[in-house]
Amino acid sequence: MGNADGEMDDLTALCAECEQLRAENAHLRSLLGLTETAPSPAKLASLPTALTATAPNPPDTSAPLTSDSPVAAKLAHFRTLFRGREDVFALRWQNKAGRSGYAPACAHEWDRALCGKPKVKCADCPSRALLPLSDEVIRDHLTGRHTVGVYPLLPDETCLAHIDSGFVYEGNGEYSGLLVEHDITGKVEALVPQVAGQVEALRAMLAGKLRDVPVGPQCTNPHECPLYDHCRECGDDHHVGYLPGRKAVHRDLQLEGYARIRDVPPGRLTAPQQVRVWRATVADEPETDPAIHDRMRSLPYPRYYFDFETINFAAPIWPGGRP
Repeated sequence: MGNADGEMDDLTALCAECEQLRAENAHLRSLLGLTETAPSPAKLASLPTALTATAPNPPDTSAPLTSDSPVAAKLAHFRTLFRGREDVFALRWQNKAGRSGYAPACAHEWDRALCGKPKVKCADCPSRALLPLSDEVIRDHLTGRHTVGVYPLLPDETCLAHIDSGFVYEGNGEYSGLLVEHDITGKVEALVPQVAGQVEALRAMLAGKLRDVPVGPQCTNPHECPLYDHCRECGDDHHVGYLPGRKAVHRDLQLEGYARIRDVPPGRLTAPQQVRVWRATVADEPETDPAIHDRMRSLPYPRYYFDFETINFAAPIWPGGRP
């Protein structure tokens, strides 16, 4: 009897909660002006078939949308709420291990005559045929046959994506939020008229004589030039571009006619580190700081050398890692 009484109490509580939810639902429907009762199971069963009906004429989007509006009008309204690319859409997938994600919908997916998955990546498949986003696809999404994702970046838009340095990888292949996207369509469109003139200027530069530009701050700012070491090539000697400290000194020394460190006259350099490098280069002997000897003598034996190497990926691969 004890178990029966307990089950009856649970049933009573569930019925009370159900009635409360029904009352709340009725209140919300009245606030929204919806008076239609809940659809019957028979109507729900026929819903996918009803939604596949096509209207002979385009829907009137100017008319107020109600529960009695044609299916085509409801679909048209729904598509205005989630606008994106029309030539392609994504489908949600989930494997047996529970991992899920979205992939572009392809007409030949898992067709063994054309599809090479999983050995061949979709992006490399010669038979790839991306499907467009249609009303039928939207109907299937709304009726639960599949889950659709849209690509909000349109073909005539330009987007800049960069890695969010504050992103923390939680594991399980979840990289949502790793990239931060910015719509720069307006900025790009403003620069398009300048492209033709810039191309002509670059062609004229390539056709002209190579300028003799000394190594200087422009070689590393904002990024180091891939030809930086090439321009500092000085045979078997050391170019002034290898002096530590301010890059402006490199440019000034070359403009004064000094390309090699050993050619720089005594007293020309004033920064302590540059002077030390100059002395070691001219003498062809290594030079160490006397304080290092004192520090080494103070260390007890045995002495160990610990070389610690670190590695950091742009996209972290270990949980808790950052870019």
